[in-house]
Amino acid sequence: MADPDRDGFETAKAEVQFLRWIFGWNLVVGWGMVTFLVGGVGYFVGFPYLFGLVGFVAGLPMWYQGTGYINRHYEALRDAYLADVETYGPMVLQAAGAPEGAEYVTLAGWPEDTPVLVEAPPAVSAAVLAVGPESVWLYDETGLDLQFLSASLGTDTDEVERIDVATLDSVEFGDRTLTLETSGETDYAIPCTEEPVEAIATIRARMYAAAGEEESGD
Repeated sequence: MADPDRDGFETAKAEVQFLRWIFGWNLVVGWGMVTFLVGGVGYFVGFPYLFGLVGFVAGLPMWYQGTGYINRHYEALRDAYLADVETYGPMVLQAAGAPEGAEYVTLAGWPEDTPVLVEAPPAVSAAVLAVGPESVWLYDETGLDLQFLSASLGTDTDEVERIDVATLDSVEFGDRTLTLETSGETDYAIPCTEEPVEAIATIRARMYAAAGEEESGD
């Protein structure tokens, strides 16, 4: 399996100017960082107070510029990461035993609340479902911290969840979450910003088919 750390997200991340990116996430922290960094330069050249004052004055506009920089670039980073998930998720699911011919759907979720003047969510979660005739397989070994540009893509097949369709009681979407309720002890709540209409319809069709087979067997 290819190395997830060397694909789309890392390529997009390499294009980002990290200091400009990090300054914009928090007014107080960004302003303080600029003041500290400029003041630190002043310390080495013998004018710590003067440079500290310059940093303090420059901190606010640099934070504001940072928010704009984040807003211009975050979608490219998010989309590159989700493309990586779409690539590696099915590979991990197949290695874990997902059946041939399964239907794959990528789910992505992020919080509605964002920092001041920032359009980007601090974090993004993603999952891939493989919907087969008798089971639903869930891969969610992912995480994207947009604030610190840190991404993870797990490849451990032992972490893949297999859910028998016959044990599913319901599949519902609400509050930006796809919920799979089972007759067992474990339910599954998957963050999902947009309703996955087709995936819900497919899973429900599998549930109805399984219920029909049980009734005919009786």
